[in-house]
Amino acid sequence: MKFNFKNRVRNFKLATGDSFVPLFEAIMNSIQAIEERDHHFINSFIKIRIERDSYRIADFTSGIFAIEIIDNGIGFIECNYESFITSDSDYKIERGGKGVGRINWLKAFEMIYVTSIFEENGKKYKRSFQFNIDDEIHNETVKEVDSNTEIETRILLRNLYPEYRPVTEVSLKDIASKIIEHFATYFVIGSMPQIDIEDEIDKINLNHFFEKEKFIKTQSKRISYNNVEFDIRHVFLHATTTSKHKIYICAQNRVVCSYDITNIEDIPNFFAIDGKKAIYQCYVSGEFLDKDVNSERTYFSNVIFENEKDEEFPHFELAINLYELVYSEMRSFLTNYLEPMINLRNNQVFDYIESYCPQYKYLTKYAPDELKNISYHIALNKDKLSMELSRLNLKFNQKNYDRIHKTLQEGSSEAKDKLLKLVGPLSENLHSEFANLILKRAVAGDILERLLKFNLSVEELVKAYFIPGEDTFSNKTNLWLVDEKLAYVYEKLNQDDKSTFYVYENKALKEAIALYFVDPSVIKFTKEDNPIDYLLEHLAKVPVDKSAKITKYVIIGDTFGIVAEGLQNSEVLLLTYQDIVENLKLKKRASNLI
Repeated sequence: MKFNFKNRVRNFKLATGDSFVPLFEAIMNSIQAIEERDHHFINSFIKIRIERDSYRIADFTSGIFAIEIIDNGIGFIECNYESFITSDSDYKIERGGKGVGRINWLKAFEMIYVTSIFEENGKKYKRSFQFNIDDEIHNETVKEVDSNTEIETRILLRNLYPEYRPVTEVSLKDIASKIIEHFATYFVIGSMPQIDIEDEIDKINLNHFFEKEKFIKTQSKRISYNNVEFDIRHVFLHATTTSKHKIYICAQNRVVCSYDITNIEDIPNFFAIDGKKAIYQCYVSGEFLDKDVNSERTYFSNVIFENEKDEEFPHFELAINLYELVYSEMRSFLTNYLEPMINLRNNQVFDYIESYCPQYKYLTKYAPDELKNISYHIALNKDKLSMELSRLNLKFNQKNYDRIHKTLQEGSSEAKDKLLKLVGPLSENLHSEFANLILKRAVAGDILERLLKFNLSVEELVKAYFIPGEDTFSNKTNLWLVDEKLAYVYEKLNQDDKSTFYVYENKALKEAIALYFVDPSVIKFTKEDNPIDYLLEHLAKVPVDKSAKITKYVIIGDTFGIVAEGLQNSEVLLLTYQDIVENLKLKKRASNLI
């Protein structure tokens, strides 16, 4: 051969999971050979014969030993043969070929046998040769044959290496499905010759199999643009894990350009069509495209597919831009299929607001369009939906507050009417925020009620619930659940972390709050073990401003023991843990906001 083939194959990368790639390469070669013969796929064929391992086990599909691919394409005429024996040949590069298909074969198979009947210079010939890694191309023969001999090429890929065989231990139907998935566009646009695959047990016509098993639904439409007609074919195919919705611009029964569908809102990853998981594909073709494509079918001269919204392509004014035309037709076609998704999206958004984010209820009245613009994918993800609602809330509030501030500065006679119009959205926003607060308070009550049933120590309960994550100098606590004034800035005065006694002071307000948490399991108290006395004694040691008003709380499991023993003090408020729970839940039960 004309290059160091052994090193080329040795260095070539083919993963063991890509066992069918050599077969795909062989099929692609056959398609191109049939195109080169100018058959237009009339009476053209590709036949694939699978030979499995000789051993057979019940309920087990043997791996592949050899594959034979037969086609009636142009065959190994002289220029094709020269290209074949040249590493990384660029003979087919303009048609998308990389010149490495035969290297794929030898990476996976031990020996390749080729027999080709072809016609050249008015005569028919039979060319035969073999090749492998060690001997490269050998035993080549070329001889003239009878003119009645049918043109045909046979390629036998023999002895698949053991590391590639496990992936091939699948049924013939599975292999047929893999071929169809790989060449789906060829089947859809009718550029696939009749292709049969068989093994010792079964035989499948892939064209019929595609129509029956893979093809779900289609609809075609002819449209006109600047007096030029185009055919648009909408197709639903069975989805796979790697499938994508795509647009294909075609010419002369081949895909020239393909694009992911990115500009249709709410399009799901998969559609449910007739109870089947489907992807959508749009195929655009027409006589104008057939004439406008270049000879290698790699690009068009006067047809483009670009989103020109940014107006960065002035030269496109001279071309036919199919972008808006195709997207308009796709949106129209997909409306009925997307409507259930849109309804589901809307339900997800409104249900989520109702159940989890009542503070955003006002958006359903004042920003319904923005809510409807939330994508289907975001609506189905609670984390993303929460972030999007927060963003819309901030955007709406900022816009509304800017309007209020601006109007407050106005001295015109119209200011009054403008302010009155802005009161409504502000009021409903505050109403929704209040509803959210009530809901969260109730949840906090549920959590405390549940924690009390776990028989935590008083230290665990206080540290985990009332002062979670508290450090020595932190003022951020949940103590507002006991006294709502503690939601404001109060400085902690005592630093005794071994006790559940706390004192907080707000010097600006000249107020202080003292709290002593008692083990909720304790119900009996005596004069020697009186939590009220404990609070007063320890409070006397804390440097509180003498002019400050001090509110004192003892939080206990049950007040019965203190009342029965007559240990109350009018200066100290007795509060049970259950009182806190009930207070947190009370507003929700009494409110119609939730």
